[in-house]
Amino acid sequence: MLGIVLLILKLIGLLLLGILGLFLALVLVVLFFPVPYRVRVQGDSREPEQLSCRVKVLGIQVFPKKERKKKAQKQKEKKQAGVKSDKKREKTNTPDTGEIKTENAPVAESQSKPQPHTGEDIQLTQDEQTSGDHRVQAEGDNKKKQTGTEKQPGTQKKDVSDKNIRDTLQLLCSEVTDEGNRKAFGHVCSEIRYFLRHFGPRRVEADVSFSMGDPANTGYVTAVLSLCPFPYGRNCEIIPDFAADQLYLCGWIDVRGHVRAVHVLVAGLRLLFDKNIRKIIRKILKKK
Repeated sequence: MLGIVLLILKLIGLLLLGILGLFLALVLVVLFFPVPYRVRVQGDSREPEQLSCRVKVLGIQVFPKKERKKKAQKQKEKKQAGVKSDKKREKTNTPDTGEIKTENAPVAESQSKPQPHTGEDIQLTQDEQTSGDHRVQAEGDNKKKQTGTEKQPGTQKKDVSDKNIRDTLQLLCSEVTDEGNRKAFGHVCSEIRYFLRHFGPRRVEADVSFSMGDPANTGYVTAVLSLCPFPYGRNCEIIPDFAADQLYLCGWIDVRGHVRAVHVLVAGLRLLFDKNIRKIIRKILKKK
């Protein structure tokens, strides 16, 4: 009996260890697996309809989604079908120019003739018009009053939201200018650099031509771009146009890179364990 119990416990322990091992393997894969991304922009600024941007993660197109393209195609097809049906109706429904004569024509003419108005009728109509004008003016005044009363709470809400935004901005400015919090913001800047170093593009390909509308401005832009390392690599061609009089940018840019979740976790833990950052968060929460 004891041997059977020990075997059962051994099997249960092995199963638990296997489940824990699988869980740890999944966590390590999620943390250390590089998630590739790709961004491709193509088009001409002079023709904004041809501009296109595609974002892919793990080889799957995230933006724009294919469903949107299908919906747009269906809408175009429906519009084209509606235009065709309208044209067919216009062709079939031709206007009739002939006149139809009936025996009851003189009766209709006698009914359509205007009858003479008496003086009393004219006075009544004038009184009705004046009373109707007074009613319209009274209704307009009531509507103006109602709209004025309705706008007041909305304006109050906007004022309150604006005050909250201003207060938060003032708090942030005061915290940034404080000498005791400079270390915390320096730490935040270093973590941002860490993100850019690990999440930045690893491969950039481009074939772009541009013009700023003025040869001097295009020269300034090319001088700034010459300081950057990636624009003039092996697979990048950036051609400035000094002869064009218009401001334009045309061509394509393809950016590739990868992201790891470990870097996000490490940076988040560093920020959480920083005492200066925790003090700032506590101050902001208390003042709110």
